[in-house]
Amino acid sequence: MPADTAIAGFDDLPWTSLVTPDITVMRQPTNDIGQAAIRLLQERVALPERAVRRVVLRGELLVRGSTQPRAASPG
Repeated sequence: MPADTAIAGFDDLPWTSLVTPDITVMRQPTNDIGQAAIRLLQERVALPERAVRRVVLRGELLVRGSTQPRAASPG
């Protein structure tokens, strides 16, 4: 890797930066997800007739060695 294969994943688990090449990941805002889930649950309990809401949270792409472009071969 990455000569023939590129790898990317979700969640910035500790091992993804310990391997060689380190793994490109989409870091999810796990704390924000948990807080939003609790807030929405509390709203549902307090106001069960309220319309369902969709919450979109932004992740962060961490580009690392596992998805780096290959060097062009001469010739």
